[in-house]
Amino acid sequence: MQKPWAIAAALLWAAVPIHAGAQEFPARQITMVVPSPAGGPTDVYGRLLAEAMRESFGQRIIVENVVGAGGMVGTRRVARATPDGYTILIFNIALSSVPAFSKTIDIDPTRDIAPIGLVNESPFVVIARPNYPADDAASLIARMKADGDRTRIGHGGFGGGAHICGLLLARALGTNPDFITYRGAAPVMVDIMGSHVDVFCAQTADAISNVQGRTVKGYLVTGPSRLPQLPQLPTSGELQLGGSEISVWHGLFAPPGVPPAILRTLEAAL
Repeated sequence: MQKPWAIAAALLWAAVPIHAGAQEFPARQITMVVPSPAGGPTDVYGRLLAEAMRESFGQRIIVENVVGAGGMVGTRRVARATPDGYTILIFNIALSSVPAFSKTIDIDPTRDIAPIGLVNESPFVVIARPNYPADDAASLIARMKADGDRTRIGHGGFGGGAHICGLLLARALGTNPDFITYRGAAPVMVDIMGSHVDVFCAQTADAISNVQGRTVKGYLVTGPSRLPQLPQLPTSGELQLGGSEISVWHGLFAPPGVPPAILRTLEAAL
């Protein structure tokens, strides 16, 4: 029969690797998947967050852009990764909306991805090309109503936040514009500035500097209050565009099955 001190020593020894494993995370570099093109708002937030978390962890966090299927290719990459915390995802409202818009998407965001925490939330800013024939929100509304399906609204992916924002705006105006699909927000912004499309629901990370720099025209904000950086732009509520209020959130996610202790470490760094 083993003596009590031997049993206690064995139990203590067995506990050491578990404790050490939790304490050692992360022991090597982490990959943060951005499921949209480089240069877009999700990519910008991801790179800022990766740098801040690197300082917290003392480990490198590399950003990997994995584009396709409205962000679902990158999401699938993380959902099927080894659940050890070394592959994470930054994504936005499209994580929940894109699967709802398509019967072919095989990602269930309530089952196939584990939330770490909320990164940010902000409204959209409705912008237009620099030579668009409207100088304020009232004239934008009048122009879009007059042009009907001739208005070209760009968006970064079917079912994504900018697409939903455009749909809500069109419904509030009673119009049926022509929706142009791009592979992410960055190429939409390029074409708006180049006057190849008319209107875009831009995230604040893209909109503020471009409106201030006059490379695009800004008209309204889809949130409940005006933006301090663009105080001249009214809200959709002020313009009585009922049902068109929408915000975009970004969150940090991991594969399902990541140990709770590692999720807590990632959440604390976030």
